[in-house]
Parts: sequence; structure tokens; C-alpha cells
Amino acid sequence: MAIREQNPEPKNPVGLDGIEFIEYATSQPQALGAVLQMMGFMP
Repeated sequence: MAIREQNPEPKNPVGLDGIEFIEYATSQPQALGAVLQMMGFMP
């Protein structure tokens, strides 16, 4: 029996089905922005 890993589509690299509301607070906004972009989020 083989287990297949389901990969997210390229336009949805995190595999989310939507985000209702998320608020971030940081003293390093550039670093947070870089991490979010690495996860596939775009400004």
C-alpha cells in the first residue's frame, strides 16, 4: 500500500482554504514580511 502525499497547488503553496482575519505585531516588520513571502504570501 502506497501513501501519496498531497502537494498544494503552486498558486497556493501553504495549502490554505482561506484566511478570515489575522493580525500580526512585530518590532521587525521587514523580517516578518520576508517570512510571509517565503510562505507564498504576496503584498
